[in-house]
Amino acid sequence: MQVVVVRSPGLGAAPHWSAGFADELGQLLAARGDAVRQLLPGRPEQAALPAAAVAAGNCDMQLECDLTTALREWPQAAVVHVGVGARGTPNVLWIADRLGSRAIACARGDELVCARGDLRDRDGLPCAEFVDAARCRRCCTTSWRRRPHLPDLQNRTDLCVASLLVAELTFVRDDVDRQRLASLGLPAARMVIGLTPAAVAARL
Repeated sequence: MQVVVVRSPGLGAAPHWSAGFADELGQLLAARGDAVRQLLPGRPEQAALPAAAVAAGNCDMQLECDLTTALREWPQAAVVHVGVGARGTPNVLWIADRLGSRAIACARGDELVCARGDLRDRDGLPCAEFVDAARCRRCCTTSWRRRPHLPDLQNRTDLCVASLLVAELTFVRDDVDRQRLASLGLPAARMVIGLTPAAVAARL
């Protein structure tokens, strides 16, 4: 089997969790004889809050080009996007599906549903109101000059959900994450509880 594993950039200077996850998944797949390619994201410009640069954080043209090139060379490959919603391009799974590849998603609910990536409001308190883009805009505003545009917040969610809708399976951590994603319209039947490299490898 041929597998393309795509990481996500996350936010901040520390490596995103998708890096270690992708490395472990690649090792498991290689150990059983699969051919594996890892695609690394670019690093979007970091802002004080992720939503202050929502539109920029949802773009990675180079990675998209690298993915299409890889899938033309490996037309039967499966694609695993680790960290969907953790900035970077939301189009990985859509590209995989468009080119006839199996599309597998790995997501943490807080990163996917929240533009800040942590489901915390501006005061640091837990937040569950992630479907109200206007509220999220106020929450993520750092000053009158650093306000995310409302359509950027709406587009971010719509693009992530649209990409996940073409995924064969979406791996999540627990039932809380499954409920969060289901509230955005994702089919619960296509979500798998157990976000580990071993669980993903077992379904490929």
